[in-house]
Amino acid sequence: MYDITDGQRLSSYNPLSLCLFLIPPVPKTLISLIFLLSSLAAHAQELDTIAAGQWELGLAVGAGHKQNPLVSKGDNRYYLLPQVAYYADWGYFDNGELAANLYDDGENQLFVMASYSDDAFYFHHWKRVSLSSSRLAGLCDSCNNKVMAEEKVTSQQDHDPQWAWLGGLGFSHYGQQGFVRLKLLHDISGRHNGAFASLRLGRGFEFHGQWQFSGGFDWKSAELVDYYYGTESLDQDGMGYQGRSSIDWVVSGQWLYPLSEHLGLLVNLNSRRLGSGIVNSPLVDERTVLDSFIGITLTF
Repeated sequence: MYDITDGQRLSSYNPLSLCLFLIPPVPKTLISLIFLLSSLAAHAQELDTIAAGQWELGLAVGAGHKQNPLVSKGDNRYYLLPQVAYYADWGYFDNGELAANLYDDGENQLFVMASYSDDAFYFHHWKRVSLSSSRLAGLCDSCNNKVMAEEKVTSQQDHDPQWAWLGGLGFSHYGQQGFVRLKLLHDISGRHNGAFASLRLGRGFEFHGQWQFSGGFDWKSAELVDYYYGTESLDQDGMGYQGRSSIDWVVSGQWLYPLSEHLGLLVNLNSRRLGSGIVNSPLVDERTVLDSFIGITLTF
């Protein structure tokens, strides 16, 4: 990543990383453990310049809360944000995201990259909660009684989609007026063969600390949405939901107040408004997903 004021590459923290580690159940496969150090641009908190060819290690300690939009869900609370990054002339590794430069003139970068589809995070942290009769009826209009509704909801809660690697092209521009980040990715893990596109526009400034605000959208193809939120394979009556392409709108803000050379006060606020293709799934009962964190950062 790059400083939006002077073009320097910076480190990032991601609240999703620790949720995977601290909140049971722990993901079942080895690849899920890799995402302990994964990163999302929407959650990025730019801290200090990373010297080329050197590892950057950091940790934020505090209190975070990430909502889960799934039915019968349990929200996720986390207390630590680990961070590992390495930047070089060839590209970078930043908390699970790997990129190789194709072009870099200091302000504009074009690169090939591999990242991940984070939708599986919600399902790996699905805590079952009893549902009221009215809620069961709303989830299963075709069921004749509460028992049938409970069986249908249980089968939906057993839905266990896996993490998927995405690969493709990325572009970023960092200048005096702000930054632009664009990603065009496709499933390279064979999970769903779907596609993903992301656009972020943002700007940072200094006023009693370092501030950054960004906004944009994530587009997810019908194949990706159906793999995570579709229910046709779960419903024996063949009346399940087939996922459609969807656009999520994302807004984020970060504030870092330096306390010393290696310590700082960090605040992250992120909001995601899920698209209709996802919200219309019977597995989902919330359109807005909020993620917040406040704590102390330590860089090594």
